[in-house]
Amino acid sequence: MATPSTSDNIMDYSFENDIQKKFFKIPQFRLCLQEYLFKRLSFQTEISLYSSQKKSWHDTEQTMYRIQLVGKYESKPDTKEVLHNTTKTFLQNIHSEVYNHNTKGLKWFISYTMSKEKMKFLHELVNKKINDIITIFELDRDKLHMHYFPKRTSNITDTEPLMNFIENEILQEIIPLPLPHERSLQLDNELKKITSQEMKNDEILITRNGISRHANQKDIVLFGYDRKVIEIKKQILTVIEKYILITYKLNSIGQFQINTLDEAHWSALEDIETKHKDCGVDIRLTLNEFSAPRHLKDEIESSIEKLLSQPATTIEFNSIPLLTDIAEKEEQHVRAIAQRCCCNVKTELLCNYQSYPLPKALISNKQISKSMLEQSELFCSSPDVYKKISIADGSIELRTGDIALQNVDTIIISTTFNGLREGVIDRLGEIDYEKTHFDVDGTMYTETKGGKLNCKRVLFTNWVPNSLINNDNALRLSIKTFISKSFEYTIQGNDTLSIAFAVPDSCNNENILADEMIHEAKRQLKTRKLPLKIAFVCLPEQKTLNEQFSNIFQTKKDVGIYVDWLNTIIKVTLIGYTIEDAQKCEKTINSYLSRCISSVKINQSNDIFQSWDQHAINSFYKYCKDRCILPIIAETKNEIELMGPPTSILEIKKKLLILSELMAEKLRATTTMGRPSSSMSHSTARSENITNIKMGRLYNVVVSYSRNDMRKCQRLINRLTEEGFSIGTHSKVADEQHDLCSEMDKSDCIILCISGNYYDNPSCIAEAKYAFQTDKKVFLVKIQNNPILGWNSDPFDGKLFFNSFGSDLYFDLEYGRLLIELLRFTKPGFTSVLQRRSSRAQIDPSILQQSLLIEKQREATNLSIKSLSTITSNTKEERTSNDYLKNIVPK
Repeated sequence: MATPSTSDNIMDYSFENDIQKKFFKIPQFRLCLQEYLFKRLSFQTEISLYSSQKKSWHDTEQTMYRIQLVGKYESKPDTKEVLHNTTKTFLQNIHSEVYNHNTKGLKWFISYTMSKEKMKFLHELVNKKINDIITIFELDRDKLHMHYFPKRTSNITDTEPLMNFIENEILQEIIPLPLPHERSLQLDNELKKITSQEMKNDEILITRNGISRHANQKDIVLFGYDRKVIEIKKQILTVIEKYILITYKLNSIGQFQINTLDEAHWSALEDIETKHKDCGVDIRLTLNEFSAPRHLKDEIESSIEKLLSQPATTIEFNSIPLLTDIAEKEEQHVRAIAQRCCCNVKTELLCNYQSYPLPKALISNKQISKSMLEQSELFCSSPDVYKKISIADGSIELRTGDIALQNVDTIIISTTFNGLREGVIDRLGEIDYEKTHFDVDGTMYTETKGGKLNCKRVLFTNWVPNSLINNDNALRLSIKTFISKSFEYTIQGNDTLSIAFAVPDSCNNENILADEMIHEAKRQLKTRKLPLKIAFVCLPEQKTLNEQFSNIFQTKKDVGIYVDWLNTIIKVTLIGYTIEDAQKCEKTINSYLSRCISSVKINQSNDIFQSWDQHAINSFYKYCKDRCILPIIAETKNEIELMGPPTSILEIKKKLLILSELMAEKLRATTTMGRPSSSMSHSTARSENITNIKMGRLYNVVVSYSRNDMRKCQRLINRLTEEGFSIGTHSKVADEQHDLCSEMDKSDCIILCISGNYYDNPSCIAEAKYAFQTDKKVFLVKIQNNPILGWNSDPFDGKLFFNSFGSDLYFDLEYGRLLIELLRFTKPGFTSVLQRRSSRAQIDPSILQQSLLIEKQREATNLSIKSLSTITSNTKEERTSNDYLKNIVPK
């Protein structure tokens, strides 16, 4: 339709439908219109897109094409009308054809696969192949509309080539891809290579989204010119046939040969798979088959037959026992050694718990340092430390830990209120067996299999001890019945050798609970004469209840403390091509593992722990356990064997020597009525001065340090205080020099904490000089790891230094050395004795003189006592070990 224009030579033509609008967008179509107008009207024209302007808010913007007359022409009143009618006649040459799924010959048309990309490609392909006709395609639901316009309108246009091309020369092929397990990386790469090369080809459209082994896309769609589609399809099928993975059976190989390949040549089989990784070669000996592309079948079979023709030697051996943490680490080194020795290897970790008795202390010591007590309690509360008493052919144990982790045949759990019962049920996993026993008093016992736990069976019961708390006798009877019934239901199958009871948490009278459970278990073992191991397991938070059981255990004869040590053996299977290769590899592995763990025996003339209290023994064993060292005491008790990493053994030897001397010094203190009091026994002249000292608090040790080093010195002061020493030092407010010096006169020993700040402080130097002028024993302790070169070291030349810096391990060893020396001159807790003696000395000088003489004699006796420990290694070896230890201890 023509739209009025302000110019006589312009006509704006609006479209009657969208199809005309789409044709006008095609440059070839506009050119045909210009030629048509010129032939019919002798007008030269220009055609351009034009948009009308809105005149009001309710008007819409209209898109149209503007036809403008150009050049010389005769203007007439009806020029625009003639131009419009001629254009309309031209547009009547647009024709349409409709296709659907049933159209004969149109097999490629599937409406739901006709994407925008495919419609665009179809339009371009037809216009390229059919030059005389301009086409436009539209998709309307399940119908395909083809609109076409013949370029030559003067004559009758032959549309047969167009119809023939549409129906016979366009092709769509859907090529199904192999399943994911049949596809390899090489196959995917080849398919991507083909499709990438044809991306710019205007005769074919390839839908290749999802060509991946892990994609959901399962086919490739080819659409376009039939000849090109057939060509690309052939290429794709050739690639698929070549690289598709086919499963081949190893029918010619027997089971024995399969085992030989698996044990002796698994490394070589892995090399074959690695070589053809991109082709997806997968050898599955357990299924007696392999997967490979067709062209590699013969090569893989030939390689396997070649391996079978090679002789192989298998050697199996076990390593020395190792701590589990060490074994897990060294297992990787064993495999590396075998690989270097050209041997195949298989390793397996075999774990085994072994119990070792803890030595019993022959003495008790009330003066125990806080740090040693803490280490002892931590050791005793660990799950692998327990108490045991032997009863007839069986035993009763007291353990701390998780009931579900106990390595026993049966665990028994009564009703609890801490969630223990529910937690065990959850960890059991799926319960496929359940049997319930009912007692006459209403108590119910439900038996299940061990499931995912370490035990074989679990016995749950609804017994609750707190229901009878108002009657002690009734409570004892209830506990007795519970234990006896548990025995009865547990030993019915005669296959139970160990039982673990979860100690209930719902009894107010815990003393009766502990006493009656132990007493009844003991009676059952004696009466039934069963070789049963009975364990009562307390949770870590049941400390009070654990103490009740522990106290009752202590009243029994033959009670002992034991340590569970988890030993692990590496089972090694070597497969070598020759017996020489396998034997050489075995020797190399054993040589390496022998260096990972060592054994040292230490002998004494008397009991190793003769002067030790139980807390000291416990703390020493914890020290060993933390460093993967197993201490084994001989039956004669005068020999101890240390097994573990060589570097750790050197640390333990040093620790054992220090603790032995320390315990010996503490024993002398407890067996001596008095003590060597240097504060009152050095000379008669000194004693006369002491009697004139204003009596106040007396000290074991006075510590002198720079106030700038207070924080660094606090660790040493705290440890000395925990030992029970009375410590004199600077107060929190500034003290004068003579105050600390006067305290030195009322002490046994003096410690000077040496540092750069100490050397630079005149007051500290004055305190040091005063200390050396006294008759007291002076100890020098370095609190920083700095050289003393350049310092004013005259007051300290030739004096022994102890170190109080670095790691806790290094400090602990140095503190032990210092403590041994301190105990030779002063004893914790004896300042009150000194106080009383000094007070009496002010009243009766003769008594003071007599006391001084006795103290001198005792001091000489103490100095003559020899060290209790003697190491079997010679002097040279010991010096080397000590020097090495100093190097390995972190500072």
